[in-house]
Amino acid sequence: MCLTIFDWKNFKSAFEATFKKRPHGLRKYVVLLALTFILEIFLINGKGPTMFLFIRKEFSWDEATFGQFAALFGFVGLFTQYVAVPFLSENCGLHDTTIGILAVTGCAIQQVCMSTANVNCTTWFV
Repeated sequence: MCLTIFDWKNFKSAFEATFKKRPHGLRKYVVLLALTFILEIFLINGKGPTMFLFIRKEFSWDEATFGQFAALFGFVGLFTQYVAVPFLSENCGLHDTTIGILAVTGCAIQQVCMSTANVNCTTWFV
């Protein structure tokens, strides 16, 4: 069962499905969406293991305050996934790729804000 992950046919099939010619030039959107997802995963996994240590050192937060901060981001993520994305897609007519690029841009801006913040502006983040 797990050996199918390493099967060359699966890799070849995924590659062909991703890069096959699509009507109206949609192939570029599929590729952009995949690249955006990879960039987002890089941003998310890059901060995860060290985020608590950084915030504890820079802002002198304890576990409870960090837990509230993480819960707030969880609720924002749920809201975004179930309210904002459908709204942007259905009512504003944005492509999934455009929404993905907006998400990655937001993640990058948040990373810059967190890295340049000081103790006096931590209330703004929460």
